[in-house]
Amino acid sequence: SEGISLQVLTKDSGLDKGMRLRPGPLDLDFNSAFPKRRIPEAYERLLLEVIKGQQYLFVRRDEIEHA
Repeated sequence: SEGISLQVLTKDSGLDKGMRLRPGPLDLDFNSAFPKRRIPEAYERLLLEVIKGQQYLFVRRDEIEHA
């Protein structure tokens, strides 16, 4: 399933803890968050843009030569 998962530092709650930090997860599962939307596979979007003639997902020759 597609989504985003981050590990973040969070401050412990309460005044007596000072600035104690601890790691905590921050997760987003796209299928759970958007159950009625179909998420296209990676190459589906790429091929659709090719069919539509959109080139913004591709690197131009001058960009490759500059790199």
